[in-house]
Amino acid sequence: NHLECASLLLQCGADVNQQYFLGYEINLLSFENHNSLELILKHGANPDALSRSGITPLIKACREGNLGAAILLCRYGANVNYVTRKFRQRNALVTAIESKRSDIVEQLLVYGGFANKHPELYNSPLELAIRKDTIEIVRLLIAFNADTNEETNEDVECTTPLILACQCSYLRDQYSIVKCLLENDANPNQSVLNTPQHHYQHIPYRTPLVAYIKHAHERRLDMRIVRLLIGYGARISFSRGRDSVLRFLRRLQSNPHLIELLCDAAYFFHPSYIAECRELDEKTKEEIYRRATTPNTLKNIARKQIRINIFNSPKKIRIDRAIQKLDLPNFLQRYLL
Repeated sequence: NHLECASLLLQCGADVNQQYFLGYEINLLSFENHNSLELILKHGANPDALSRSGITPLIKACREGNLGAAILLCRYGANVNYVTRKFRQRNALVTAIESKRSDIVEQLLVYGGFANKHPELYNSPLELAIRKDTIEIVRLLIAFNADTNEETNEDVECTTPLILACQCSYLRDQYSIVKCLLENDANPNQSVLNTPQHHYQHIPYRTPLVAYIKHAHERRLDMRIVRLLIGYGARISFSRGRDSVLRFLRRLQSNPHLIELLCDAAYFFHPSYIAECRELDEKTKEEIYRRATTPNTLKNIARKQIRINIFNSPKKIRIDRAIQKLDLPNFLQRYLL
């Protein structure tokens, strides 16, 4: 940290991009001393010089959680979106998300970081932020126009941010993340099954609500999430489709409130399929079968028809926004949702 000596050497012709076994000058420098880093950057140090392990100084700064160094490197033209070639592929934004540093993530986005999936990476930043259970970074990425319906992980298991948030039952902020995605136009009925570019996929991904029920643990089932998804337009059926919840209720059939809510919200029942279902006990199966064969109340029929009309509207308005525009009392709007 002898800045005057270093400055004198540089003025006398010292090579600021001298290469060593472990990398270049900038790779060997301690980023704790921002003045030293700025000194060599001012004298032409390459901000994208690769270390022996194949990472750039910016990725190193993100890994160390050094906000000041990251800002300096970005200011001097570091490539925010460079993807490493060795070992595990990543870029600066991925590294910052893995470190759960929302302040660094924000700076990288300000300097041009991709908020959506990088062409050379399999995972989107939004997907990584969800897996890391960091609602602050999720909100930040969405504020920088991250696509809440982007399909990612194309070579292994295709998914969307909302499906991922619903199936990760370990998330402490699961409700907040799901709500944030839905409030920012995530499609509650999107599924990647039968999409042409994913014809080789062997894992049939369900809709978000079915994914939540499938992966939820009985003790941690959050009815708020179920109601939230239904309120934003999630379609439910007791049949053979991707939106069928029937096969995934085994661990949750002791919850009568869940069964009642799903039956009330379901738009289609397949009585013979329900009768043949072996995943449920007789009591639960009989209750669902009774609901399937009993005519709906006029109130419930009207509710479902209004929701169907909104779904089929050419304007494609999100259901919660469409219902809020209806000239109805608040308690009826809540019922429709």
